[in-house]
Amino acid sequence: MSVLLLILIAAPVLGAAGSIKGSLTVGTGYLDHPLGRQDEPSAGYLSQAWNVSTLFGENLDALKLGYEGSASQFSKETPLGSMRHGIGVEWFRNSEDRLRGLSAGLQFAFRDYESYYEIYNYSEAYSYLAFKRYFGQKTVLRGYVAYKIRGYDELPEESFMEPYGKLEVQRFSDSRTTLGASARLGAKYFNDSVASRVWGTPDLPSTSQFAARLNIAQGLS
Repeated sequence: MSVLLLILIAAPVLGAAGSIKGSLTVGTGYLDHPLGRQDEPSAGYLSQAWNVSTLFGENLDALKLGYEGSASQFSKETPLGSMRHGIGVEWFRNSEDRLRGLSAGLQFAFRDYESYYEIYNYSEAYSYLAFKRYFGQKTVLRGYVAYKIRGYDELPEESFMEPYGKLEVQRFSDSRTTLGASARLGAKYFNDSVASRVWGTPDLPSTSQFAARLNIAQGLS
């Protein structure tokens, strides 16, 4: 919460160059087995998510600075409560005809858990580069490449690097039918030297994923 207060204090200064926008969402729920075990008591929870951002520049070429946070608390001493803070910057560029767009972003974040789950505290950095291109008024091609690196202080065998990307095309018709196809490719590399000893692999463990999807949607009214 102290990070959020600093952002709010700095808002008038940031507002001198761009408008300030923000939101706060609060939710609640109830889980029978919040830890995934049948012998544990049920627990209610309260969640919060908030963000503050400011935009510099024009609509065709803009820079966005922002902060986002989230938190959760559980009843009956269920040790799943956590808090996450992230601060980042994004750049956007659009063509004058709005048919082409390019964006890039970088964010640094960390998450803190309560009591027992503090061993899962981590810090991470995330970056992306994305594009969008319209072909006429009925076809759009969009995609992105991203890279995430996360480090765990107490569980170094869980630290990883994750590059991935996605490409998607959509076609719209006058009959309100939308056809689409997408493909996603990614990999995860556990980069700490202790990982191979903990997981029992001859080299650093890694995983990869490829997914493809076709979809159709029809407007009815």
